[in-house]
Amino acid sequence: MTRRHLPLFACFALACGPLTPEALDELQADGASEQASLGFGQASPLVLYRGVKSGATLSLTRSAGDLADESWSDGDSGADSARSLYVPPGREATVCEDVWYRGACQRLLPNSPGFVWDLLHYGLAGKASSIEYRPLGGVSWTEHEYLSTYPNHRNNELSRDIQGVAHSSGFWFISKTTKVFRIPLGADLNASSFGYPELHVNDIPGSCDHIGDIDFYSGELFIPLEGCDGANRQGDDRIAVYRIAEDGSFVFQRQLLLGNQDEAPWVAVNPINGLMYSSDFDAAGDTVVRAYERSFTNGVLTQGQRFRVLLTRHFSGVQGGTFDDRGNLYLTEHAESGAGIYVYRIAGGYGTEFEHIGPNGFKWKGSHWQEMEGIDWWDLTQVSADMPGIDTGPGAASLHWLLLDNDSGDDDEFYFKHVRLY
Repeated sequence: MTRRHLPLFACFALACGPLTPEALDELQADGASEQASLGFGQASPLVLYRGVKSGATLSLTRSAGDLADESWSDGDSGADSARSLYVPPGREATVCEDVWYRGACQRLLPNSPGFVWDLLHYGLAGKASSIEYRPLGGVSWTEHEYLSTYPNHRNNELSRDIQGVAHSSGFWFISKTTKVFRIPLGADLNASSFGYPELHVNDIPGSCDHIGDIDFYSGELFIPLEGCDGANRQGDDRIAVYRIAEDGSFVFQRQLLLGNQDEAPWVAVNPINGLMYSSDFDAAGDTVVRAYERSFTNGVLTQGQRFRVLLTRHFSGVQGGTFDDRGNLYLTEHAESGAGIYVYRIAGGYGTEFEHIGPNGFKWKGSHWQEMEGIDWWDLTQVSADMPGIDTGPGAASLHWLLLDNDSGDDDEFYFKHVRLY
């Protein structure tokens, strides 16, 4: 696919016409808040336009979407597919001929000023029905360094079967098999106990018995659950969504049933497209993670999967997952051979492995055997809050993950490892 020197315009099966400066200003204003909420930080110039059936209105996409019809939801038709596309500086795009990143796909790099990609003429069989934008290139780091472990081999209220970690601007969220804790950043995670509001698995609808690695995104907490409805059947595992009330209590919002998964060890929201991702513990057949709707109505959603992401590496023993701000996926893998953190560049329906971070100490078998658990990406170089035992500011860590040391009864200990990426 090559660039063509074309005027900046939007061209679809339904509408095609010149783009006036006034129209561009209006579209940028309309899209600014939505783009910022999905991690862009600011409105991007002229990203993508589509025709709307009720007149010749043009509107700006968010970071990803189904362009098949005016609702961008059911994906049954490619009639409204895009004809041309401008990719702004510092961005790249994955464009696919079918909805939800199926069919032939093409990676598009930034255009020179005054140029657009002519999708109809080059490479996509006359249509482009789904698109994803993200920052140009892969990760922004080439080296990693284990800065600290805090807490370090600690037995306390958090340690028994610890599972996952997430954060908001003012709190850590820590999950164990039966509970989720919300702990202020100023509290010491090395303390013996915590007197803050917590959520017990028995209080979550669905009669589940196991909480996995959690995530917090756009004011909501996402909780993966297994062993639901008193069974371990495919389709019973789920993602529960909670918001946090002013008093710190957990308020149930909705659930997504994972009909295509056998387990639910982790969940993470990709800031590039706002979708939830999860996978089985072990890959069976194709090695995939699955992308699901995040913003569905209250109640239970049973058909939320949007697409699969095929990974280039066969995984085994996935315990946790998180995305960085560029949309790269980090998976913790608990395995006898090859344990560690695997990093994937996600582009639409494909994930390419390009980094491996070793566990920096890990005991697979015997007494006090250990498990790699949940993981969270949080760039603490941009944080000024005081966290006991954990450095913030210049040179601080961006990746944080949990290691569980299994003992008998309530004697488990955990390690919270903090990794600098640079």
